[in-house]
Amino acid sequence: NKRYIDPEILKGAVSAIIEYLNKVTGKSFGTASPDTNNLIEERMLDGFVVADFFAVIDVKSSQWLEDLKMNQYLKPGTLFSKKFAGYLEESHAKVVSLNTQQAKKSHHILLAAN
Repeated sequence: NKRYIDPEILKGAVSAIIEYLNKVTGKSFGTASPDTNNLIEERMLDGFVVADFFAVIDVKSSQWLEDLKMNQYLKPGTLFSKKFAGYLEESHAKVVSLNTQQAKKSHHILLAAN
């Protein structure tokens, strides 16, 4: 029983994801590439949603955008590959780390106020 994504939903998702990737990275990827469309469709069939793609773009951009060696990998073929789930895990770990740092700051502010 093969899962299916409506072509119009896929088209909208690809458009939103590539537009976001271009905005964050300053690059200019197109939405017509069959490879890009297939990668996004495969990840969506794996159960991932547009917000997951945005999270992966954010975490890998924060790591690679200023890195001359790694910047070249900020592209659909790398970001949306079979490594996608691992990249997404990195984004969750980063959020937990940021939330922990923020909680510590808030705690110090409360202690300083008392």
